[in-house]
Amino acid sequence: MEKNLDRRSFLKTTLVGASSVAVLGGISKSL
Repeated sequence: MEKNLDRRSFLKTTLVGASSVAVLGGISKSL
């Protein structure tokens, strides 16, 4: 169970980080 939770939070963090990078990339491209 703990492993599952760890995996989920890890995936969530990865998704959040990826979208942040995408947003930042789009901002610097439009500047």
